[in-house]
Amino acid sequence: MALLVLPSALNVPQSTPSQTLEFAPVPPTDDEPPPPDAGNTSSLGLGSSGSLGTMAVTAEQAGVGIPEIPIGVGASPVTKRCVGSPPRQTEDALAPPCVAFFEGDNGGATAPGVSGGEVRVLVYKDPDSGEVGGELYDLGEPPEDGEYLTLGEWRIFQTHFNQRYQTYGRRVHFWVHYADETTTPEQRTADAIRALDEVDPFAVISYAAGNAETYVGTLTNRDRLVFLGNPEYGAEAGLGAEQQFYAGAAGKIWSFWPTIERRAALYATSVCREFVPHEVSYSGQAADLGTPRAFGVLRAADPARRDLDRYWELVTEAVGNCGGNVVATGTFRRDSTICTDPSNAVANMAELQSKGTTTILFGGALNVCHSQTASGMNWLPEWFVMPDGDNNASWFARNQDARAWEHARGMTLAPLRGLIEDDICVRAAVEADPSVEGDYTRTSTLCLSYPDARQLFTGIQVAGPMLTNDNLERGFRAIPAIPSDDAAVETCFYRPGEYTCLQDAQVQWWDPTGDDPQSSAPGCWRSREGGRRYLVGTWPQSDITVLERPSDPCNGQGVPYPPPAAEQGQ
Repeated sequence: MALLVLPSALNVPQSTPSQTLEFAPVPPTDDEPPPPDAGNTSSLGLGSSGSLGTMAVTAEQAGVGIPEIPIGVGASPVTKRCVGSPPRQTEDALAPPCVAFFEGDNGGATAPGVSGGEVRVLVYKDPDSGEVGGELYDLGEPPEDGEYLTLGEWRIFQTHFNQRYQTYGRRVHFWVHYADETTTPEQRTADAIRALDEVDPFAVISYAAGNAETYVGTLTNRDRLVFLGNPEYGAEAGLGAEQQFYAGAAGKIWSFWPTIERRAALYATSVCREFVPHEVSYSGQAADLGTPRAFGVLRAADPARRDLDRYWELVTEAVGNCGGNVVATGTFRRDSTICTDPSNAVANMAELQSKGTTTILFGGALNVCHSQTASGMNWLPEWFVMPDGDNNASWFARNQDARAWEHARGMTLAPLRGLIEDDICVRAAVEADPSVEGDYTRTSTLCLSYPDARQLFTGIQVAGPMLTNDNLERGFRAIPAIPSDDAAVETCFYRPGEYTCLQDAQVQWWDPTGDDPQSSAPGCWRSREGGRRYLVGTWPQSDITVLERPSDPCNGQGVPYPPPAAEQGQ
């Protein structure tokens, strides 16, 4: 394995000078796992903290309402409460390695939106859940009574990550901007210009949906970083952006979440290895068992959702290339927990059944019509659910027809989750604001955006004291590429030429009697092999059911936001 010294921006002064060789990031190919000897984010080789004195940033420098940097004391001062062995910044397994103290020259105004005492960051989202569009909020100011849940979430992140991550004498200061109700390209441009004029951010975390490329392009053309937030965080789950969207900005657009291409490759690889070479195994149609699989694609379609079109183009092409027999396709629109268009479902299921479909490749939006229709026809084919967020959650699967869904398997990008209070995102929130403990509503959506805040702060820390776009990219690229061996932790690294971090997924199977840790209602998605995660090139080649066990744990993914009272056991 090649070794090299990490970029100079990552090497802050050593308390005990010594030569330190770090593992170079060696991304895996799609046909073999990454090298086992490297580390993940938490083993990224950062220089240890210096011990040259003390430093504090006042509340005035940092912005009202943002915690001050504590003052280190003693021969080896510490201002950050690192944990673990080797130590990392927080209890989160994806937190970077510990830099417990910094004192020295951080370069001052090293980039737009950066000063010696502050990093300015804007969170931009389309309004929903009663939020009013067009409003801009400074989270350095005290909260007002009755403020939106989103604002409280980002106040929590502002507190937690500033307290626990190393920002080299600067405080990260958040603003939240609710997009205008009109999301035309012209309005997106106007919103971006307003952000530049009124906030002057170093980076923007964007949750914009329609015409997002106009908003993002306006910012990146003015040398600002954009982090694309969780596409599931909003009024409707999305799939993210294409690789070319990131590549076109060359290091100015990042995301924790995978590209559409990566997401499609994970799903299609499982189909090609765990379905195509094997005969029908979990259908409710006795005549189909033991016969070659014939695939029907049943997908969401929306004229405004290029992400759906591209995803299914890639999946269908890949399945065809590996010998899969795709015999029919049907499309549907989102209908949530109530069937709103039964005629569409009847037509689709009649078409799939008439073409000899044994296995339905399903997903892209919430929809219960089709499982209900299939059951009403006494047609119980295999289902394989794509990783689209909503359909991977037990709370929604319980709304599917019970007879049909006994024959469902699926893929999810989410890690294995248990009780919500044990999630790292909730533990971080309670540490920052004890009043959220036990408040199900305030913590449910927070976990959707937590990885976005973590990625931003990871980038700031691994960039080193001289915060620039280039140094942030060097830091991200230095994250070694190894797979996660923990079902509760995603594999996160950046492949050469790519700008997204999440690399793997897991398979689930529906158990109608399973005990969901998030609900008293019966039924859960069980995580196969205890939640074992796979990269594209590492999926098993046995039939998808072979590795299932009754002892597989129920996955608590997908807490509704806010959850219905019935789903809270009330």
